[in-house]
Amino acid sequence: YAPEDIIEYDYEYGEAEYKEAESVTEVPTVTEETIAQ
Repeated sequence: YAPEDIIEYDYEYGEAEYKEAESVTEVPTVTEETIAQ
């Protein structure tokens, strides 16, 4: 197998995990704005 495939897969997995974490952080922010209104 090519080592580049592992690095490329790991990079995509890390990016997806970061994107998921950003979405989770975005949820409480919307909730706080709703409570403020």
